[in-house]
Amino acid sequence: MDFDRQHGVRAQDVESVVCDVPPIVVANLRHEMPRTPSEARFSMQFAIGMTLLDPDWGLPALAPEQVTRADLRDLMRRVRMQTGPSWDDPARREQAPEGAVVQVRMRDGTTLEGRRDKALGSAAHPLSAAQLARKFMDCATPVAGEQRALRLLSWLQAVDGPARVRSLFEILAAPSPADAAGERSAWGASDA
Repeated sequence: MDFDRQHGVRAQDVESVVCDVPPIVVANLRHEMPRTPSEARFSMQFAIGMTLLDPDWGLPALAPEQVTRADLRDLMRRVRMQTGPSWDDPARREQAPEGAVVQVRMRDGTTLEGRRDKALGSAAHPLSAAQLARKFMDCATPVAGEQRALRLLSWLQAVDGPARVRSLFEILAAPSPADAAGERSAWGASDA
C-alpha cells in the first residue's frame, strides 16, 4: 500500500499501524522486534517500519546496522499485527492468502486504510521492470559483483525464448574492469 505516495504519510506523523492479516501471515511473520537480519526477514513490524522510513527500501535494509536503528525500532513498536474475523471465512483466506488490511492512525487523529489481497511481486500484482531489475541487482551484486550482475541482468532482459545456459557461465567467468584492482566476488574470480 502506498500511503506515503497517496497521502504524503511521513514516519514521524504515524501514531500506530494495525495490520489485519490471515493466520498464516501471523505464523510466518513472527518476529515483532527482530534483532538480526534473519529475524527481520520474518517481521511485519520491520517491513512496515522500513516502508515508513524509506518506501523504496530493498535488500540492503537487511544489514545488521539497519535492524538496530533507533528510529526504526521506535516505529516497529507502533505496529501491531492481528487476525480479525474476516479471515475466519475460508473463501476469504483462499482469495487473499497473503492479504492485508492496513490501518494507519496519524498523530492528528486521521485514519487511513488500505487493502491488498495479493503481495507485491505476485503474479496478480507483479513488480515493474525497474523494481525487478533493482531486486535482481540487490541479490546478485554481493555474489557476482556489480559488473557481472549488470551483464547478467542485461543478458536476462534480452532473453526472449530458448537461450544457451552456457552464456550465463561465460558472463560469470569473463574478466571485468575490477579484476585489475584485485577485488573478489563470491564466484572466486575478481570483480566489483
